[in-house]
Amino acid sequence: MEHAACYFADQGWSSITDVSQTRCFDLLCLRDDEELRVEVKATITAGTQILLTRNEVTHARRVFPRVALYVLAGIELIRAGETSYRAAGGTAIIRNPWDIRTGELQPLAYAYSLLPERESNL
Repeated sequence: MEHAACYFADQGWSSITDVSQTRCFDLLCLRDDEELRVEVKATITAGTQILLTRNEVTHARRVFPRVALYVLAGIELIRAGETSYRAAGGTAIIRNPWDIRTGELQPLAYAYSLLPERESNL
């Protein structure tokens, strides 16, 4: 998140707020009367594939072109304690604006709802 916030500050966004605890995106960037919503992801992989929630996808579709994607790929996890790690390094991959239609969405899971049935005698 810190890397992404620094990047967007360097791009001239005057106000950058971490909203990840209360919104379906991570950073809210403001500049004059402009608003940009940023989805931030970090991965130890090359960053060619990331996981998105249904809410993240819906949001990216709904607010385009006022949405950006910031992926910090190839990070290294360094043990910082017995049960904690810290991230180091990485290469930024940025899509601004982020048109989610330019990538490929693949379903990884489905929600199955059981409908009421007549009781059966087994």
